[in-house]
Amino acid sequence: MLHRQRSACFTGHTARALTLLLVALIPAALPAALPAAVSRRAFGAACATSAFCLLRPRRASAAGASQYSTAEDLLAYVQKYAVRGNVSSVIAAIDSFSSPENENKIDGWGRWMMNVGPAKGEIYENLIRQYQPTSVLEVGTFCGYSALRTIRALPADATFVTIEKDPRTAAVASAMFEFAGVPAGRINLVIGALNERFAEIQRQFKQPFDFVLFDHWKPEYAPDLKRLEQRRMLRKGTVLVADNVICPGAPSLLADLGVTPWPGWDLECDENFLETRAQRREVYESRAWSTRLIEVPFEYRPDQPDAMSVSVRK
Repeated sequence: MLHRQRSACFTGHTARALTLLLVALIPAALPAALPAAVSRRAFGAACATSAFCLLRPRRASAAGASQYSTAEDLLAYVQKYAVRGNVSSVIAAIDSFSSPENENKIDGWGRWMMNVGPAKGEIYENLIRQYQPTSVLEVGTFCGYSALRTIRALPADATFVTIEKDPRTAAVASAMFEFAGVPAGRINLVIGALNERFAEIQRQFKQPFDFVLFDHWKPEYAPDLKRLEQRRMLRKGTVLVADNVICPGAPSLLADLGVTPWPGWDLECDENFLETRAQRREVYESRAWSTRLIEVPFEYRPDQPDAMSVSVRK
C-alpha cells in the first residue's frame, strides 16, 4: 500500500521504495483497456462507482485525442531521456512524450497525456510569478507535470500541497519528483479525493491557501469550490485557476463564478469559442469572485479551442 498508517499524505518522498515497487508491479496485473466505443460519459458514470478506474491502463479521450499510453510509460520515457535532478529537463521530456509533433505518433497524434501542456503551463507559471503566493493547493496531480511547473515558479519558502485521487498516478508522480531532484518536503502529495481529505489538509496546513489550481474531474470543480469556501480554506485575494473550462467544459463552476452564457455557447468543447470573443466580457463579477477567461488551446491540440479561468476572491 502507498498510504502511511492513518494517513494518505506523502511528505516529500516518504514510502519511496514502496512507490517504485508499485510502479514496477502494477502493470502486469492490469486488465485490458476498455473498448474505444465506450463513450466518455458512459465510462465516467462507471468510474464514479467502481475501483476499476484506479487500475486500468488509461485510454482517456478528450477533444478527439486518445491517451493510449500509461502513466508508467511516461515515467519510463522520462527516466530514459530526461536529465536526472533537472526539473526543466523532466518537464521538457513529458512534453516530448505527449506532443503530436514528435516521433511517438499513434493514429496521427502523440501519445497525449493529460498534462496541462506547454502553452497552459507557461501561463500558469507566469500567474504564480505574478501573484507570489505563500501557499498553493493543486487538485489533480496526475503524473506531476503541473506540480513541477509550480515549484519552478514558486518562492522557495512557499507551501505547496497537491492532491491526487488515483493512487497509481500518485505513485508515478512521486517517482517523477524523485527523479527530477525535488527536495524532500518541497511537495506535499496527498492521495485521495479532495472531499475525503479536507480535515487532514486543514489540520496540517492551517492557514487559507493563497492560490488554488483545479485540474481534476470537471464535474467536481463546482462542489469542490463550495467545500473550500465552506471550510474557510480560501481568503480574500485567493487566486483560483481552473483548467479546461471550455473543453471538456466546466459550466457549473463558471456559473458559480458569475460567468454568464454568451450567444451560441456550447457547454462542451465549443469549437466556435474564439468566434464569440466579442460577445464575452473581459471580467465577470459574482458576489465573491472576479473572473477572466484566458483563451489557450487544449493541451497538445492547437486546433481545439479551450480556456483557463482565473478568479480572484473578493
